[in-house]
Amino acid sequence: VNILLAPFNVFMPVYADKILKSGEQGYSYMGMAIMVGTMLGAIIVGQLGHRFKRSTKIIGGFIVFGSSIGALGFVDSLIPAILLCTVTGVCLPVIS
Repeated sequence: VNILLAPFNVFMPVYADKILKSGEQGYSYMGMAIMVGTMLGAIIVGQLGHRFKRSTKIIGGFIVFGSSIGALGFVDSLIPAILLCTVTGVCLPVIS
């Protein structure tokens, strides 16, 4: 997971500053959204994880993770970026 999230963490400050024009405040909101999403994802996996095969969860998690990161390339507003970061965070416990 860290190998996937490391490049994201590198471009996130530049993305918040240059694309979203929200500076360090936007960067902080995006970071918080990832953490909130991670907590939600852990609760979801804890409650529903036993219903799906491990391979299904991991493949689905990677697909949603990649899609949410890719969708950030089409977003130039802070609120949608925060929502996509939350989705990204939800995927982290699923693929771990």
